[in-house]
Amino acid sequence: MRKKIYFIVLVLFISLSYISITKTQDTIFNKIDEKGQKQGWWREYYDNGKLKYLGFFENNIPSGIFKRYYENGNLKAIINYDNKNNITHAIFYHENGNISADGFYYKKNKDSIWKYYSYETGKLIAEERYKNGKLNGISIRYYLNGKPFEKISWKDNKKNGIWEQYFDNGALRLQALYKNDTLNGPFYVFFESGYFQVKGFFKNGKRHGKWEYYKDNNIKDFEVSFNNGISDDSEKLDRKQQQYFEELEKNIGRIKEPDINEIFKGY
Repeated sequence: MRKKIYFIVLVLFISLSYISITKTQDTIFNKIDEKGQKQGWWREYYDNGKLKYLGFFENNIPSGIFKRYYENGNLKAIINYDNKNNITHAIFYHENGNISADGFYYKKNKDSIWKYYSYETGKLIAEERYKNGKLNGISIRYYLNGKPFEKISWKDNKKNGIWEQYFDNGALRLQALYKNDTLNGPFYVFFESGYFQVKGFFKNGKRHGKWEYYKDNNIKDFEVSFNNGISDDSEKLDRKQQQYFEELEKNIGRIKEPDINEIFKGY
């Protein structure tokens, strides 16, 4: 009988202790002041009990390091708010745990270098340069072996300057120029051997003038003249090559943007 009473008392003691601890924890987190503003440490949970985010607020504004999580419990983002200097550093993670993106915001706009990483391997696949939320400078996409696949020059969110593509051994594959988001100037395509495959010229985004096509032994195969994108002898154009160049122009892709709502909204 004494053992039974002792067991009941022990259970009650543990239960009361747990309640006491829980209440103490509740006084630490999720405070709102008399003005209705969030203050101090805050945390929220998913319906499955997993932590959704943990962070600190000053007058309803996130401050310092915030951590957000996927519903499976894996880390989703680490965000460091430097409100004094209007700078935010964000590291995003794929759901499998690999980093997806790493970069800075200035006054809620992307700024300086942003790096993007592969879901499967975690390796760097691209980097972009921003100023006041707009692409400025050279953007680079990478092969998984670490060598550049593509370089594009940007100014205020428009392609301006050099556009280059490379083979995975580092040899130059394509070289062209953009002006105000439109192809303008010489356009060269190379074989992996280094010989020219195509020499041409773009004028306001259209093929213009003489275009020369070569075999992979530096011997000219044929040439075609264009006038503002219209060929004077379209039968000479190989359909596969035509499609190839069209694909090159289409495949100037942008990296998927991390969701800004994960950083500045939704708290």
